[in-house]
Amino acid sequence: MLEDFYNTRSDERIVLTNNSESICLGKLKEYIKINIPLLKTKKVNVVLIPDNILIFTINFFAAVFAGKNIYLTDNVNKINAQDVEVLNNCLLSGENNSEQFPRVNEKEIFINILTSGSSGEPKCIIKSLENLIKEARDINKAFGFSNKDTLTVTSSTTCSHMFGLTFGFMLPLCTKHAIYSEIIEYPDIYNIENSLFVSTPSFLDTVMKNNLVLKGVNYIVSAGAKLKDETFNYLERFYKVIDIYGSTETGVIAYRTTSGEKELTLFENVKIFPKKNSVIVNTAYSFNREVEISDKIELHGNKIILKNRTDRLLKIQEKRISAEDMEHSLNKNDFVTENYCFKNEDKIACLCALTDCGRNFLLENGISELTKKLKTYLKQQYEIIPQRWKFTDELPKTKAGKINKEFIQHLFNINLSFPVILERIPEAESITYKLFFHKNCSFYSGHFPNFPITPGVVQLYLASFLGENYFHENLSGGQIRKIKFSNIIHAGEVINLKLTRKKSSVSFEYFSEDQTLSSGIFSCENVFEGVIE
Repeated sequence: MLEDFYNTRSDERIVLTNNSESICLGKLKEYIKINIPLLKTKKVNVVLIPDNILIFTINFFAAVFAGKNIYLTDNVNKINAQDVEVLNNCLLSGENNSEQFPRVNEKEIFINILTSGSSGEPKCIIKSLENLIKEARDINKAFGFSNKDTLTVTSSTTCSHMFGLTFGFMLPLCTKHAIYSEIIEYPDIYNIENSLFVSTPSFLDTVMKNNLVLKGVNYIVSAGAKLKDETFNYLERFYKVIDIYGSTETGVIAYRTTSGEKELTLFENVKIFPKKNSVIVNTAYSFNREVEISDKIELHGNKIILKNRTDRLLKIQEKRISAEDMEHSLNKNDFVTENYCFKNEDKIACLCALTDCGRNFLLENGISELTKKLKTYLKQQYEIIPQRWKFTDELPKTKAGKINKEFIQHLFNINLSFPVILERIPEAESITYKLFFHKNCSFYSGHFPNFPITPGVVQLYLASFLGENYFHENLSGGQIRKIKFSNIIHAGEVINLKLTRKKSSVSFEYFSEDQTLSSGIFSCENVFEGVIE
């Protein structure tokens, strides 16, 4: 890949494109040359912000040729700001630097990926540029992307995540394919011809649930977690689907290209050595050639079968319970589509995503009866079962498509019982939640004893909380404008909440089938004032 910087043979090749403009390699090299001298004045450790792919690409290669130590993260607060320089912009004009790019050793350029890891604790995974290039070339070899017509590689995730960096950035740069320079946020407006779409199971679940067709897609690469067979079945009606198994530490390990396939095929240059409660992965895609991961795997030649994670044993009352086994059992219940179990205050807590059947039972019988039903189901198999329960329509996921453990723990730790999200309908720049304000919500206690209604402050908090997590905007400390409480939300009602993002604000509206109940606008600024109409 770096050889393209030392000659002009590929300068006309398009490397970045979107619906309005394209940038060839020659132009990209000009931008990089302008920024190399600037980066030489910066600290040794630099953090790249992945939000703008053009700026990211320029800073990435300017940092490579300036000999910097590169950090990738979606949260700058994870890094000690005194030791690093955050690069969130770059120069697009300046003196024409006619000097040749300096020769660099791929083995001596380091990329540090900050990840939560399987345990939820922050980790820093070190890769060399050589590791990343080898991985991209082997992926290309496995699937023959170089033999195809030029593809446009699109992604719903950013380069701060390992598979976003590998498939959405390194793969096209190491082949003749182009990077689409905008993150795909809304599947309903996707229309990019001859494209390879890099995404997560949670994003693709949304595609399946809404019966969407991604216009122009030839290939879908899914990574971050296992793709559900139901989603895989739907997608492979329209596209060639590749489901990747791997980790930030190891890089890619294996893949499958058919739904329902239990065995995964190892990549050619990956070897694994199963142990009792873990597996050793020998790979060229890791700075440390051998990596031990907490997965239980069966090996059959160049095929593997995944069993479960061995690092999810919960010790409760001196007994060890496999959270993963319990989740698998609960997922077989007609009321549950997916769930996550974890230890919370010496008890097992469980967040359940409900099926249509489960939601109907909830609406007809209430939270207490639903909880009792699921407890009875688990008691047939387990001596110790979850004592704390919450319900929703789908488990919260990170941008990388993994279960957002930190967010789930927060849901159980806050002193407020939320209404149950029954359904969510995402659109371009807006989302509508269908909420069940069940009678067990803690905010009905004392408000009022014989006539429970939803407090206005709860409505504001809920709209702010959901808006922050969906749009990734800071709404809790900003100005609130045009607040209007028009009608009462009673306990036991199903109500819609629509959140809409504009340039510097997020508006909310609670409504039923025939009337608006309350509305307002959150500013993204840090001044709080409001007028209640």
